[in-house]
Amino acid sequence: LREIGKDAVPFLVKAALENESLLVRIGVKEVFQNQFDESAADELIKALEDRDNKIRRRAIEFFSEMGFGLQIMSESKALEFVPKLIKILDDKESSLRSSAADALGRMGEKAATDEAIKALTKLVNDKESSVRSTAANAFIGIGEKAANNEAIKALTKLLKDKESEVRYSSILAIGSMKEKAATDEEIKELTQILSDKESSVRSSSAFSFLRMGEKAATDEVIQALIRLLNDKESFVRSSAAGALGEIVGKATTGKAEKVLSKLLNDKRSEVRINVAFAFPDIALSIQDKAQANQLSFSDFNKYFPKLEKAFEIIENPKRNFSNLENSLSKHQATSLRRSLLVIKEKRKTLFWNSLLKNPFIIIPTA
Repeated sequence: LREIGKDAVPFLVKAALENESLLVRIGVKEVFQNQFDESAADELIKALEDRDNKIRRRAIEFFSEMGFGLQIMSESKALEFVPKLIKILDDKESSLRSSAADALGRMGEKAATDEAIKALTKLVNDKESSVRSTAANAFIGIGEKAANNEAIKALTKLLKDKESEVRYSSILAIGSMKEKAATDEEIKELTQILSDKESSVRSSSAFSFLRMGEKAATDEVIQALIRLLNDKESFVRSSAAGALGEIVGKATTGKAEKVLSKLLNDKRSEVRINVAFAFPDIALSIQDKAQANQLSFSDFNKYFPKLEKAFEIIENPKRNFSNLENSLSKHQATSLRRSLLVIKEKRKTLFWNSLLKNPFIIIPTA
């Protein structure tokens, strides 16, 4: 392709679809991943209508695995695949239905057509659990643009599926729709599944609350996540702590803040860290109250030690943060430091004002 040019495309695609050597097929895919040519898409669109199931399956897999090529493909060209893939969602062979759903999910928002969402919503009721799971995963790829009442209801129904793999995928799909899926019914169902027998399901359910925003900040959710902090699996505890940390600033009562303050001293490091990351938001809320003169001196004394503790945890240089965590840590520490400075200054002002108003204290003059 690099040396011959576009004339080589049909031959390379033919090799990727028909050659029985796995190494040859992988090699061709790697060529197009690194040097995408839209004429390859035209060849794949034709192959999606081939009578041979093997050719169609390989065409779908080729399309799904184009990686960077799929990202830079024009939207108009990508949309030519959608009706072809939708048609395959009704194929009698389950592996083809599953592959087509996976391909739509990998297209992301480019696949967010009414027809595709309707077809995927139907597919989540497929008789094969692997297909139901892949259909739910497709919604994860498409994200918020796939959120409508029918899709959300269908995915919520899967939360009771007998297969944990299906429950896991449906939870993440609902979470990917963020606040659009945060109805009372979905929140109730997700809260119940926090006690699922499968640890991966419990963890994904906690993670979904993290993405739902203010509507998920109910006392029931907070208490359920707190119970999950005692889970036997550390990654489940970490997910619960992260979700608590995210939604606490959005809670309508002070209960969550009190609980998280206690958890800053938890013996589990993943709990302390995730909880500490909630405090920059709490600090901003306290800062707003301080600037509006809505805090008493005792309020300042109650909040300040907790904020300082959270700051100490976030800024701790002994933590082995990943690059992403390190970036987030610096951002959160900067935000918390600013709020601490404002709150500290307001506390000092309030202290001196209270002294000046006290008739029993004489302030010496120069």
